[in-house]
Amino acid sequence: MTRYFGVVTLTVAALGTLVLSLAACGSTAAGESGGTASSSAAHACHPGRSADCAGAHLAGINLSHKNLSNADFAHADLSGADLSSANLTGANLRSTDLNGADMMRANLKRADLSGGNFMGADLSGAINSNLNSASASSTQYVICHTILPSGRRPAKDC
Repeated sequence: MTRYFGVVTLTVAALGTLVLSLAACGSTAAGESGGTASSSAAHACHPGRSADCAGAHLAGINLSHKNLSNADFAHADLSGADLSSANLTGANLRSTDLNGADMMRANLKRADLSGGNFMGADLSGAINSNLNSASASSTQYVICHTILPSGRRPAKDC
């Protein structure tokens, strides 16, 4: 009986570790049960040029001075991230949470910023963005308490 209990304990512990591992990777049984190549199984995000980091949780990450051109960060959490002087040319930042992010001097040429949350972000000195003329009442971005590329806050800030 003691032996059997030990096996059950090990099995439960192993299953607990497996469940925790799957949860940490963001994997879901429903997503994997389809068995198709397009399943929603988690993948590792390695931020860099042309990286696929859509939906990734990267809050507080330091990506300053990195080449992130053409990277996909759609729906990702980059809140509090350091993106200062990063090259985000052509990056997909659609609906990305950039709340409190440091984006000073970032290159945003051709970056898709629509639906992004820039609340409290510092974009001073950012180049090639269309955020300079944005207002706090914009329906395209959330820019309350944001420092725009020009170094000023939005007109009629929240």
